[in-house]
Amino acid sequence: MKRQKVVVQQIYGGLGNQLFEYAFGRAFSLRNNAKLLIDPSRLLGWGRPQNLSTRYYALETVFSLSPNIFAAAKIQKYIPSPFLLNRVIYHHQAFPHFMEKVGYWKYIEDVDYLFNPQVFAFDFFNKIYFTGSWQSEKYFKDKEREIRSDLVFRHSLEGKQAAIAQEISSSKSVCLNVRRGDYVHNPIYAPMFNVCGQDFYKKAVDLMKRKIGEDIKIFVISDEIEWCRDNLRIDEEHVFIGQEYYGDEFRDALHLMSLCKYFIIPNSTFAWWGAWLSKSSNKVVIAPKKWYGDFNIDTRDICPEEWIRI
Repeated sequence: MKRQKVVVQQIYGGLGNQLFEYAFGRAFSLRNNAKLLIDPSRLLGWGRPQNLSTRYYALETVFSLSPNIFAAAKIQKYIPSPFLLNRVIYHHQAFPHFMEKVGYWKYIEDVDYLFNPQVFAFDFFNKIYFTGSWQSEKYFKDKEREIRSDLVFRHSLEGKQAAIAQEISSSKSVCLNVRRGDYVHNPIYAPMFNVCGQDFYKKAVDLMKRKIGEDIKIFVISDEIEWCRDNLRIDEEHVFIGQEYYGDEFRDALHLMSLCKYFIIPNSTFAWWGAWLSKSSNKVVIAPKKWYGDFNIDTRDICPEEWIRI
């Protein structure tokens, strides 16, 4: 009896990164008629934030997904000690490399941010393990219908969230996302990322008006909404959407973003997915050319070709 092919996709990072990884693995498994398993071993606490990391597995929390979980990852769910859990996670980081050495699977890692078309030619007889960012729509564009069908928000918007959603739907809504947080305050991340400032947003708003007209309504969504109130100069009709609308649940921020018709996004995979998930038929997305602080990192493939980069 012929064995079914198996694709194991490692899931790590924040929600935006997790979505790129899932979309890549899902599309690859569909093309190859293979079973998809996801491996969130690197995410601490199995959905429970720990003091060791602010990242946690969020795909099933945010979306109505029930993916098959790689069996070795499930043990984390039952480990109460943070110290012991950290030791298990360290083991899991080395585990995929060990399994390749013993011939259990083929191990493939995405090493940069450029689209690699050779991925479509990968052939494997039994099992393959993928890790890396895979940050390009080109990896899953041919399976867009299936990916969109998978990514349905688990929770409906209620109360003031539903009211703002109605405001978004009934206007020429432009989502303007400002990412600060760890980009500004984390000593590890801050040097890596280019923080979009007031000049970027002013140019983007002016360009958006030239593209779609003056009668826009801007919905500013940010992890530091007070900074936006104090520093952004927006002459157009606008609404600031901070934690008073979505609390600590970033899933609702993403949901509200996805309802907008037009987008001005920073160099954030979270904002990227807010724009991509929008069902607007005449969507315009403006994003920064400079994605990382290091100009030598080539990010030409991160954004879809029809998006505008300035």
